[in-house]
Amino acid sequence: MASSFLFLPDALPALAAAAKDPPAGATRRSASYDVAVTANDAVAGSAVPLSAELLDAGDVIGIDPRMIARVDPRQAATSFEPNYMPLIEFVDADFPWRYSLDTASPGRRKPWVVLIALKPDEFSFEDPGPAPLPRIRVADASKSLPDLTQSWALAHVHVSPDGSATPLDEFMQAHPERHYARLLCPRRLEPNTAYSLLLVPVFEAGRLRGIGDDSAPAPWNALAWGPGTGPIDLPVYFQSRFTTSALEDFELLVRRLKPYHVSPEDPVAAPAIAFAGEPGYYADYHNADATFQIQDALIKPGATIQPYNTDPALAAPLTSTLAATIAGEAVTADDDGPETEDPLVAMPAYGWRFQQQAAPDQTRARNGEWFDRVSLDLKFRHVAGLGAETVRRNQELFTAICWQQYAEIADVNRRLSQLKAASLLAARLSQRHFERLPADAALALAEPLQQSATVATGGTVAAVLRSAGFPASFNSRALRLTAAKRARTVSAVGNVRGRVVPVPAPRLVLSAVAPRAPVRTLPTKFRVAIGELFNLAILETPQPDPPLAISVHAVDTAALVGALATTYKSLPAKKVLGTIAGLSAVEATTMEPIQRSPVVPIPLADELTKFAPSSLLRNREAQPPNTLAVVAENRAFIEAFLVGANHEMNNELRWREFPTDMRSTILARFWNHRRAPNDPLGDDIPPIRDWSGVLGQNFTALDDGQADFVVLVRSDFIRKLGVVEVVLTRLRDGVTTWAPDGVDSFPASFSGLLGLDTAYYGFGIARETVLATPGRFFFAIYEPAGALRFGLDIATAGVRRARFPFATAALPFSLNAVGRVIGANPVPAHLRLGQAVTGSAATWNDLSWADMVLSGSAYVDFSATNPVVTEPPALWSASRTSASVARSFLQKPVAAVISAARVLE
Repeated sequence: MASSFLFLPDALPALAAAAKDPPAGATRRSASYDVAVTANDAVAGSAVPLSAELLDAGDVIGIDPRMIARVDPRQAATSFEPNYMPLIEFVDADFPWRYSLDTASPGRRKPWVVLIALKPDEFSFEDPGPAPLPRIRVADASKSLPDLTQSWALAHVHVSPDGSATPLDEFMQAHPERHYARLLCPRRLEPNTAYSLLLVPVFEAGRLRGIGDDSAPAPWNALAWGPGTGPIDLPVYFQSRFTTSALEDFELLVRRLKPYHVSPEDPVAAPAIAFAGEPGYYADYHNADATFQIQDALIKPGATIQPYNTDPALAAPLTSTLAATIAGEAVTADDDGPETEDPLVAMPAYGWRFQQQAAPDQTRARNGEWFDRVSLDLKFRHVAGLGAETVRRNQELFTAICWQQYAEIADVNRRLSQLKAASLLAARLSQRHFERLPADAALALAEPLQQSATVATGGTVAAVLRSAGFPASFNSRALRLTAAKRARTVSAVGNVRGRVVPVPAPRLVLSAVAPRAPVRTLPTKFRVAIGELFNLAILETPQPDPPLAISVHAVDTAALVGALATTYKSLPAKKVLGTIAGLSAVEATTMEPIQRSPVVPIPLADELTKFAPSSLLRNREAQPPNTLAVVAENRAFIEAFLVGANHEMNNELRWREFPTDMRSTILARFWNHRRAPNDPLGDDIPPIRDWSGVLGQNFTALDDGQADFVVLVRSDFIRKLGVVEVVLTRLRDGVTTWAPDGVDSFPASFSGLLGLDTAYYGFGIARETVLATPGRFFFAIYEPAGALRFGLDIATAGVRRARFPFATAALPFSLNAVGRVIGANPVPAHLRLGQAVTGSAATWNDLSWADMVLSGSAYVDFSATNPVVTEPPALWSASRTSASVARSFLQKPVAAVISAARVLE
């Protein structure tokens, strides 16, 4: 959406604006104009008068679906807010008035179509017969349809100039993509009700044509229905269906939020216990007391990971099995033959190729070393198995992404081989030819490199020559070509056969002092004439200037030639750096074929929730509805999961004969950070082969090295809107009240959905940092601010105040339009408990349905409505237009500000 926009009441093509009403007995409008005839870019003869009849609503038998840009609510929406207004937007700004039969002045011109919303019991679909459009029969127009005399208020033009200084008409002509038309349906909708959204004609001519009636309307611009119309058949240009939700909007939904403290005894995020006494692979092992905690990605705040507790009686044979598995997988290609024993088919040794360890070790596992713990600690072997299973479920997609990148790597290696050949050729040419030339010839030949070649003492070759006093042209190829020309003459001695003998060119000598050319004097009369012409004071006897001295110093030409030779030989490497991104300095210099591990930038948390949602957060259903809670990120889970995923992905690529060394970190993203594929901020781990820390402590270089602070939001607005924006904010020093310009913001580093009504948000800040000063931290929950929406508040401020019990509310925090500053009192004045509410809406943002006068069909009566709002401008003045009315209906996104102290206490 553009950063700035404006509304216009209507738009018309120039021809339609110039059209005149039809004469008596006719039904079409016409336009007359003169056409000039030109010949050879000059007007020839007199203008030719022409006239034309205009197409109107009576000629339309359908609308191209491509003309419709947006419909709100979308088709089959099930939770549309009943206090909002349905709308439809058209690509062309003049479309709602293009076929209109209204000749009113601009600002009050009726469109040729109107948008209506009907309940199932208000209409029925009829057989259209031979008619070109679908037909509905409205049972009673006076109870279901708007007043068409006020249809001028329903359509307006949206323009997004974004600060352009171009006149508006010129801007709209030059930028058709920056404006469009919008049609509103200002009917007061009922909650929890199904509606059909229908686009129907305004004029009788359009209605008759749409239902297949060839009779002419009387009069020619008659409206399709009026105040006394009962049942009526209407053609339909467009139809959609939706269902409203309860009488609630984002503001009321977010007010329901209350804090929920996840205690150690709470079932939310409580770890499950798995029995490990009968693993199955070892038939002789039994232990009725062997258990482990199943790990999940999100855990209780402050929870500690259960230490390594695998039964030694099980760890010993498991270690031997994994050692045999590693030994079998480590067989080289030379040893792999018919006589070689096949690798042991057993449980995988997750991540052994990254660590290159012959076997896991129990002591290292107790110390938390990542490979040993993932291999021997059953709780993390289970997590690595989840990662492997996630890859198996998506192996076709992941492999296809890898093969696409292989084609790019092959192309890079082809270019590298070509440039390496060029580098070898440049070195040979320089050694055999360039470096053997005389110094002055080499300097002149390498003139294009003098500005870029640098010498050991610093500076370029060109700079060294300038500092020594040599003119730029002295070492140029042009001067050398001129000096190399030989004069041809006939020798006077022994010229029996007319042999031509070349005469050596004179040697160029640059003297240390170069006198200026002598000054020539003009005749006196001519000098005077020149002086009068230019009003100059010309001396009778001009004196020549003193000679100009040029100081020339000796330079080490061999060093300069060496620098030029080095630069010449490095040109292919420079082209490598300039044309191939992502190479290191060593790779660009050696130009050897590169090996790159493919990257699959898909967040695996989203894939894990599809088949094992409890592995992300256990017992999430125990969190009460409309609550906000804090949990913690389990870094050990994320690392073990990605180890298993990359182990399985490398095995899959080897099976498909993808060229890989089996040590590629292909999957580095667990959380959905909503970052570009090549953005390192989207990764959760560094390359696994570089891990040196214990499990759970292998952070990327851009990470702060601490687990993220995670917030769970279970709310009705998540069910309605999905993942909304949540930002953690902190009051700046000296600021005591939350305000948009007085806080430092920490946007969510990752987020995602858990079920239909729960979302999680991770923030790149340690929980301990928030706990140190919880009163300075606030959560700001923003309503999605996408395309514009129109509507009115649910009720007056007094009714909203009565509905919201401040005395027992868990979160008495104000809700404000984005960008407006919250005052010292967290509750707006017109919502404070016990304060009388007088008059109407205080501002246009507080305008509600209670301020509207409705017709018998529940549409806004624009002739009777006159809300008293003191805030300028006067949008509902006597001169109001559809643009000013639309501005009063515009709904700004709201934000809830919630103290972190209330959640963490």
